[in-house]
Formats: sequence, structure tokens, C-alpha cells
Amino acid sequence: MRLAAVGWVAGDRVRRALVQREWTVRNVHDISRAVQQRLFLTFAALTIALVIALPLGVVLSRSAGILRSATFALANLSQAIPSVALLGLAYVFLGSGPKPAILALAAFSVLPILRHTLVGLPSIAPALPEAARGVRIAAPRALRRVDPPQP
Repeated sequence: MRLAAVGWVAGDRVRRALVQREWTVRNVHDISRAVQQRLFLTFAALTIALVIALPLGVVLSRSAGILRSATFALANLSQAIPSVALLGLAYVFLGSGPKPAILALAAFSVLPILRHTLVGLPSIAPALPEAARGVRIAAPRALRRVDPPQP
């Protein structure tokens, strides 16, 4: 009796796996479209967050004081708001569609990028930017080629 029950459970698992595979094959177009939509949302939000956080991090890494504190307070505020509340607030102002999701994802992405930029740039050996100035590399080019910490 016990062997029959084990066989029935194993057979049921195989049937469920076949049904799931069949469903996946039948709906592959819908699945691929959903994956494309999520990738679009992710990369759009990441692009917005990078455009905001990287220049801000570069400016703040070269300054100190109240501007840095105020910017971090604002960035920390975005992390303190629950994600569902931020998404609901974005829906009120932007309506439905991808815009509120992109806004919410970008708002939550700014702080980690900003924090890592502010931690990474001061950790560069002071001799590297000085050497770049010595060989007359322009400041924007030095930021891209010399300033990033080397592994």
C-alpha cells in the first residue's frame, strides 16, 4: 500500500512538471514580453539614478559641510519611505503606466550609488590625480581614466 502511495505522489509530480512545461511553452511570448518590460524598467531607472547620483557624488566628494549633510539627508529620506507608499504617491502624480515604477526604482537607487561614489573617490591614492595633472590630462578625462579606484 505504501509503495502505491509513493508511486502516485511521484507520478503526480511528473504530471505537474509536464503541465508547467506545457504552459511555459504555450506562453513563451507573454513571458518574453514581461521580461523585456522588466528589463526596460530596470535599465531606465538605473540610467536616471546614475545621471543624478554620479555627478552629485563627484561634486560632493570634493566638498564638505552642510551641502554634503543636506544631500545625504534627502537621499536617506528616499530610503525611509516605504516602497509601496512611494509607488502609490507616484501613481497619484504620474498616473498609471511605467513612469511611477521608474520613478520609484530610481529614487531607491540614488542613495547606494551616491554613497559608493562618495566612499570610492576619496580612497584614490593622492599621487594618481597629481600625476595626471603633471602630464596635463584634463580634469574630466582624469576623472574617467585616473580617479576610479584600481582593483
